[in-house]
Amino acid sequence: MNKTIKNRLLLLRQSMAEKKCDTLMVLIGENRHYLSGYTGEDTQFDESAGALFITGSKLILATDSRYELQAKNEAPLFKTLCYKEGLAKELPNITDRLGTKRLSFESVRMSYMQYTKMAGELEQAGIQLELVPAEDMVENLRLIKDESEIDTLKKALLIAESAFNHIKSTIKPGITERQLAWAMEKEIREAGAQSLSFPTIVASGPNSALPHAIPSDRKIKTGEPILFDW
Repeated sequence: MNKTIKNRLLLLRQSMAEKKCDTLMVLIGENRHYLSGYTGEDTQFDESAGALFITGSKLILATDSRYELQAKNEAPLFKTLCYKEGLAKELPNITDRLGTKRLSFESVRMSYMQYTKMAGELEQAGIQLELVPAEDMVENLRLIKDESEIDTLKKALLIAESAFNHIKSTIKPGITERQLAWAMEKEIREAGAQSLSFPTIVASGPNSALPHAIPSDRKIKTGEPILFDW
């Protein structure tokens, strides 16, 4: 795994050099995982499990005490830095340590509130640097899958297909949308999936006209359409 991550970091650093980005702050959970192996999850939009700081020669994973041990175990290529008062408060120390002059951040993940907090902390600390929005810097690398990723996609597809095949015999008049959705999720989890890409959709009759229907207690009737999305 470390070899794979090293290759990804090499490609990222080449892209950073082309864009004259001396430090990249990675906030998107999937991108953090892709570049470090760290699996910490953001529990809500305004709460972060941590951030990666990547320069041409240094790697830092900044997080709080809840994730410190996990970060050290899962991301050995990164130096783990544990902050006590939040990422914004620690940002001046991190950027000063890295000698950052131009900090690129994933603008799709950062809220205006987070941005103003970070900019305020940098200004208060007397740190002069340029905050630069970055888009798709990591996502462009993720477009091209390596062999292990392709293998994982194939396994995920097999799990999804087998789950549907297993529950087909339970689709009978009288069963509810919610019961079918739970049966699908249960099969997927028990087949080895770590999680779902999105909540399973099962919609019957008139509900099947709703592309993003929420499974309800509506009972399925004979001869009507059923929409599955999973």
